[in-house]
Amino acid sequence: MKVAYLSQNVTFEQSIEKINQITELLKISDISEITHKHEGIIFEQTNLDTVDLINLREQFPEMKMTMIATVLNETLINVCHGNNITVIQDTVSSNEFMKMILLDWFGIEKRRMDYNTVFSISGTHSQVGVTQLALCLASELSSLNLKVGVLGLNQYNAGDIPDKETDYSFDSLYASIENGIFEKEYQRDKNKLKSLMLELDGFYYLVGNRDRKFASEQFYKVDAIQKLIEIAKQEFDIVLLDLGSIYDTASVVAGLKCSTTHLLVATQQDISAKNFKQIRNQILKELGYTENQFQLIINKHSVNAAYTARLLTDHLGIPLVGKIPYVPGAEDIEIAHGIIASEAGKAFNKAIHTIARSITTSLVEGEMPKLKKKSLFSFMGAK
Repeated sequence: MKVAYLSQNVTFEQSIEKINQITELLKISDISEITHKHEGIIFEQTNLDTVDLINLREQFPEMKMTMIATVLNETLINVCHGNNITVIQDTVSSNEFMKMILLDWFGIEKRRMDYNTVFSISGTHSQVGVTQLALCLASELSSLNLKVGVLGLNQYNAGDIPDKETDYSFDSLYASIENGIFEKEYQRDKNKLKSLMLELDGFYYLVGNRDRKFASEQFYKVDAIQKLIEIAKQEFDIVLLDLGSIYDTASVVAGLKCSTTHLLVATQQDISAKNFKQIRNQILKELGYTENQFQLIINKHSVNAAYTARLLTDHLGIPLVGKIPYVPGAEDIEIAHGIIASEAGKAFNKAIHTIARSITTSLVEGEMPKLKKKSLFSFMGAK
């Protein structure tokens, strides 16, 4: 294997030269020198952010990659994992460095992961695609032998699925949740919530609020919504919260409070940047949230848009974890199939797959069901 090496760490370089699988180590001075003749790249973190890493993976989809990190945060780790980039701290010994390359590059042993089970998904403005993203991610995650539930907590858009009728929705269950009746029923029947949800493509979905007057009259309370999330957390391995794009609601307050990963969906439009700035200043700061507590997903991505991924992330101040390509006729697909992933094409599903990998970095083996043999790596062409 021919490997490019972009680092001043001589001891790491010497340890790599001891790996028999690496036949040629080629020192480079800049990331731009990487070409398709290289089968692997080991590089230092210097001046690289999440946009750079995602672009690097897109340019070289099959290349083995390892980043020598000096300063790490949760989002950077998630993006590296989602894009199959090994991260090794610069403080480890040269012997440990060599062992980690052997393990992660040559498949000697699977990486162990922790897991946080509740993920909130919200948007910068209406019709940005929050509900479809939640459903597509749920479909992807459920294919891994995980029990996945999506809670529609959007108070202004129910998110009904065409041709999938159900008598139950967030508003229809709310009163029994608030007065404690639902919790008592759940204690008698641990599948109570699941039995009232739509089953879609291997996961379960509770439709959001259908009664708009409840939203406008501030009918919903944070404590009651938290109870619903807690029940869902016990019933499912993974819970995705569809919070919508209107932030002055009890659902958003409860959803952000009861999740550890906050995904923000945006588009390459000026409205995304302007709306989020207003949301940040008027609501999120008051709730105690800052930009670095969110992770950005660009929906309907186009390489020809004036607002590039770089410009948008710089403007919002939020690290990027994924770009979902524009799908022509997405609305027609949604009407015909409900979940657009089934007909959206390879590029769309690869993006969903990469985001799923990114947000599930912390899965701990032994605490969750054993994954099916067709793992998250399958979409990437790994064996």
